[in-house]
Amino acid sequence: MKTGRTGLFVVVAVLSAPLSHGQSNAPFQIMETTIGQVHAAYKSGKLTVRQLVQGYLDRIKAYDQRGPKINCIITVNPNALEEADRLDQQYKRSGPVGPLHGIPVLVKDEIDTAGMPTTLGTVVFKDYRPPEDAFVVAKLRKAGAIILGKTTLSEFAAGDTYGSMFGATRNPYDLERTVGGSSGGSGAAITANFSTVALGEEAFASIRRPGSWNGIVSMRPTAGLVSRTGMYDGYPSGQRRVCSECRGVEGGRRLCHRSRRDSGAKGVTDQASGQFRDYRRSTPGVAGAEPGFAVQDARGYSEVARC
Repeated sequence: MKTGRTGLFVVVAVLSAPLSHGQSNAPFQIMETTIGQVHAAYKSGKLTVRQLVQGYLDRIKAYDQRGPKINCIITVNPNALEEADRLDQQYKRSGPVGPLHGIPVLVKDEIDTAGMPTTLGTVVFKDYRPPEDAFVVAKLRKAGAIILGKTTLSEFAAGDTYGSMFGATRNPYDLERTVGGSSGGSGAAITANFSTVALGEEAFASIRRPGSWNGIVSMRPTAGLVSRTGMYDGYPSGQRRVCSECRGVEGGRRLCHRSRRDSGAKGVTDQASGQFRDYRRSTPGVAGAEPGFAVQDARGYSEVARC
């Protein structure tokens, strides 16, 4: 359709500019950047946390409610730049504060973040402000991450990404199409390069749909590995869990690793016990393997496509 193609062109064209910084002749490329690339830029002096955060805030301002109006952000952290300055100062004094130093994270708006509302995408909770961070948010902050803001979701985290609080979220690849749900806001935000990584939540397919339809990596951890304390559950279920959405598998692994429960912790699925295994190293035959997915045509023939 003509409108859809125009929307796609606008998103691809206007979202492709690099960050420009005075410290280096070669500007840092914010598009599709990873945790490793950000940390390398910090180390080389090409980039500061404030510059990265400001770059993302500028993109959110320009493209979320203006231009293509992707509409995937509910709340922006009003203290993000202040937190970035603090991290930059600490970096100069003693190096990184943790393994996620200066990494901006967007959070699905059913996970509590102190200082910002948790709305669940509904006007019913538009004024609810949790008194403390969810477990996973507290862990990420301790590791040096910056919570950049809260993303859209299906109302009460049940269905596609639209709700009375914000309307509907648009897919950055085609503005007439859905981003999936219920963690579609986080998926669209990563696709539009509004943050380095994001948090979502899933019971059945709430990150797998956004992952597929936004062209990103969604990682669902073993139940019990990451605590759900401070996350709206909807109803008691062993299926629901906090998940990561990012540009690559390595980013998801890092986010999951830094969000996990302490070893021996008790919870809904005690068998996980907060124990983390790097399956690439500990599973015979997996080392060096690349992720892929099965593709089946109408005749029933299948093949494996590389990611």
